[in-house]
Amino acid sequence: MADKETVLIKRPLYAKLWYRLMICTLSVILLIAAAGMGAVTMICWGPFPAARERLVVGITETGTFNFLLRLYFTEDQLQKILSDSVTGGLSN
Repeated sequence: MADKETVLIKRPLYAKLWYRLMICTLSVILLIAAAGMGAVTMICWGPFPAARERLVVGITETGTFNFLLRLYFTEDQLQKILSDSVTGGLSN
């Protein structure tokens, strides 16, 4: 008799929607972050040195997202890229 008397407790509809909305929002944020990091990785390690130089110079001049440069390059590599961009690729 106890089995028939147990009542299933249902969560309200707004609680289910809130949970799903939070999961979808988190998924979108993670996908955008992964796509952004993938794009930066392609630029930094890709076959196009002009794009790499443009990214490094742009981030260095504006001072935003400096942590991205530290993730992909050492200080020596950054100095070489910046000096090549100033001299136009002509190294001594």
